[in-house]
Amino acid sequence: MIQILISMSEKYSLAEMSQMAIEGGCGWIVLHLTEESDVASLAEDLVPLCRDAGVILTIAGPLADVRRLEAHGVYLKPGDNAIAVREELGPEAIVGITVSSASAAVTLAQADIDYVTLPAGTADKDAAAIIADARAAGAEIPFVLPCAAPDFEGDFAARAKAVGYAGFFITDGLFDCDDPVARIEAVHQLVLR
Repeated sequence: MIQILISMSEKYSLAEMSQMAIEGGCGWIVLHLTEESDVASLAEDLVPLCRDAGVILTIAGPLADVRRLEAHGVYLKPGDNAIAVREELGPEAIVGITVSSASAAVTLAQADIDYVTLPAGTADKDAAAIIADARAAGAEIPFVLPCAAPDFEGDFAARAKAVGYAGFFITDGLFDCDDPVARIEAVHQLVLR
């Protein structure tokens, strides 16, 4: 599983970045919305693009925008009440959130939360321990690694999978090059190895 975070940029619009991500083979876009985001324009341009391509669209932003855009779900900030959001959005919505402990992952797995991330910069040995402890307690919730595109060198994906990560949440760096589509394709190839 690869999620690509798309946020405001001086170089590209949200719709342009989404189009490039889709052309590069992305199957899951996480839109980071701010108060300045033009939700009406996104509903007109980006949402149909994702629907037509069969791409999952989740929102890192207000629940009201998740509803307005009829997105597949939400990526919550640390400290948000994921259990209440699950109840509010219903069982079909995708809900993800950052956790810092195995016990939090176990609780969220029991509440039918779809995936968790660990805080950016969590050392591999610490992540492996948290994931192993969550698994030992019966939590089968997927752990997704937040990372930057430049991290995808050599055996990065294989090392992350060995730690126990089930996927990647690419937070930045994909569009800071001459050919973002080729870069996204290359990241997919590294993950598939």
